[in-house]
Order: sequence, then C-alpha cells, then structure tokens
Amino acid sequence: MKEEFLYYVWQHQLFKQNELRLVNGRPLRIISPGFRNIHNGPDFHEAHIMIDHMKWYGAVEMHLRASDWLKHQHQKDPFYDPVILHVVYESDRVIYAKDGSIIPCIELKGRIKSKIYQRYLNLLQNTSHVPCSDQIHQTAYLQRLSMLERTLIERLVRKSLMIKAELQATQYDWQEVAYRKLAEGLGFKTNARAMHQMALMVGLKTLRRQDTLLEKEALLLGQAGFLSAKLKDVYSLKVKREYAFMSKKLSLSAPMSLHQWKFAPIRPHNFPTFRIAQLAAIVHACPHLWDAFSTGSSMASLQKDLQVKPSAYWDSHFILDKPSKAHSSVLSSSALQHLIINVTAPLLMAYSQYADRPDYAQRAMNLLISLPKDNNRVSRLWQKVGWRVANAFDSQGLHELYDQYCMKRRCLDCIIGHQLLRS
Repeated sequence: MKEEFLYYVWQHQLFKQNELRLVNGRPLRIISPGFRNIHNGPDFHEAHIMIDHMKWYGAVEMHLRASDWLKHQHQKDPFYDPVILHVVYESDRVIYAKDGSIIPCIELKGRIKSKIYQRYLNLLQNTSHVPCSDQIHQTAYLQRLSMLERTLIERLVRKSLMIKAELQATQYDWQEVAYRKLAEGLGFKTNARAMHQMALMVGLKTLRRQDTLLEKEALLLGQAGFLSAKLKDVYSLKVKREYAFMSKKLSLSAPMSLHQWKFAPIRPHNFPTFRIAQLAAIVHACPHLWDAFSTGSSMASLQKDLQVKPSAYWDSHFILDKPSKAHSSVLSSSALQHLIINVTAPLLMAYSQYADRPDYAQRAMNLLISLPKDNNRVSRLWQKVGWRVANAFDSQGLHELYDQYCMKRRCLDCIIGHQLLRS
C-alpha cells in the first residue's frame, strides 16, 4: 500500500467507522479529518476529534507503519508537536510525544474496504496512457466537465506563474512582458528559448524607438546573429548596414550565436528568420502590445493586430539571401491560434490574478472556447477514449489532464478517478 492512498482514505473517510477505537482501546470519534497540508509538517491540519468525551483540535500525521514516525525523525521536529492523532495502516510500536505521553494512534488495517483499494490498484496497473480509459464511460458527464474546467484553469495558472516572474523582473511592465511572451510564442517549441533571449537583448522600448520597419527588422535580425554571414542580395546588405550603424549608435551587446537557432526539422514558415520578421512587423504596427492582448476579446480583433505584413522581401524568402517560391508572409490561422492559446490566454489569466479581475480569466476561457480544437496526438488519444473534443478549451484542458494527472497516475487527485473508486 502507498501512503498517498492512506491520505486519500483519511481525507474522504473511506473506512469502516463503527466502534472506532485507538490502539490502546480508548473510544474515538472523528468530527472532521482536517485539511490536507502540502507543505512541511503534519499531513492534515485543523482536525477535530473526540477521545472518550474530550474534544481535541490539531494536526494529524499519517504513516504506513507507526515506526515510520521515528524513521522520519519527527520526534526531533517541533512542527509535529501539535499532532493529536497518528493514523497508521499498521501499528507496530508505541510512539511517545516530547512530554513522555503516548501520541493517540488509530490503526486502519482491516477497516479499509478492499474493493476500493483493488480499484485503485487496477488504475495504477493499467498500461493505457489514460488509466481509466476502459471505465471513463461509467462516470457522470458533469463530473468529467468539472474536471476539464479545473485542469484548464490549472494549465492557465501554471503558465501565468512564468509570466509573474517576468513581471517582477520588469517592475510590472505589462507591455514589455507581452512583447517577450509574443517573441517566445513565435519561436514555438523549437526556438522559443532563443526568441526569448533575443527579446531580452532588444527590449520593446528600444525596438519601438526605431522609426521604420526596416530598422526594426535589422535590429532584431542583427542581435539574433543572422547578419554576420557573407550576404549578397540588396535587402540583406541593406539591413546589415543598418544594423552596423545601430550597433555603434546604441552600444549594443555582442549578438547571439547562430548555434542557438534551429532550422531543422521544422517547416520553412517556422524558420526563426521569418518569425523574427513577423515579430518586427507586429511591433511596428502595434507598438502597445499589452493593450492589444488585454482588449482583444475575439480571434477577429487579435487577427487585425497580429496578422500584419513584414517587408515585401519576406514574400519570397524564409532565410536571408535564399529566395523561395512566393508565399504569404503574414501569420497563418494556425499560428495565430497558437499565439492566442499560449500567449494571450495566459497573459489574461496572469492579469486576472494580479488585478483580482475574474472577468479577465473568463475572457481567456471564452477565447479558447471560440477557437478550433488542437489536432495533436493528445487530442486524438482522448477522442479515441470517447471524449468529444469540440474546441481549444477542451483540448487544452485535456492536455493538462493527460500531462499532470494521467501520465503521473494521480488518479486519487482526479474527480473522475475519485468517482470510479467510490462507485
């Protein structure tokens, strides 16, 4: 048996409670099991119990064996002084408090319903990517929907924590943070880190001070390290000269190394040079990025601000000095959707928490509801299980459910798993 299962049993009181007694025979009544503690110290706080006819308030510590108290050195830790009850699966020895009194102990061995534990083992031992894949149809739709909404919010909150770190580093400059997150988003998974570093090197204020689009493209491409090669065509030579002038004028730091960028195995539309040109165009057309993200309430309004053309050069190039067939140089619908999911929605959630504005969190979720579903491996996996994936709200929530619960076998923390165990 795992200790986490014991926590679950205690939290939900899933054991026989008739004629409860401590291991020393004294009668016990559990009024409240307390609240799970995820920090240092006892496992549950604010428990309320009655031993004989006396009420006790305090902490509860849990172990598979009573002797684990000594094994974990709790007798030396003042955090465990408030423990009023030691809950164990098996009582293999008596444990004493610092004042020499016996710490009240209850043994759950023989009281836990075997079918609940067997169901838990079945979920843990299921080799499917989704442990409950063969049982999920037995759960209520409202329970699944509740878990989906919970995991979506958890995903947005988790991403907003990274934004919080950026905010602290910029003295809560939302415009600068929006720019950094946009740059990172345009890097997608492959070049996200390099794009973020480039944005750190060329801040939004510096970039906005450049009057023309060409100057913005030159500044970003130069600091990214793409203007150090032997370039020949007219545009490349022009941006290289422009960057050389700005480098001296602005006392720029040394550019990034080309080894930090990846061109394979990705589509040409995701080449970093092409995405940098798009970033320059967006900042040129919409210098107040946070305003666009915070007021954009639909894909159409964000499309107006983000789907702007870079220099005409990029209609026939993905890389400097290497012509390609003519193509659209504005963000594709799928790239725009990616930015709304990974930049706009997390920014709105971060602001919701920062300003205590729940309407911004709701706006983030409404945006996701309006977007098509992600057509990726995880979405297809859930559809195969029988879960209808209708939009990005669904696919993002299910992605978090898969990553943070199914893959980690956290069935005890899942509303769906909880329903299956208790059914």
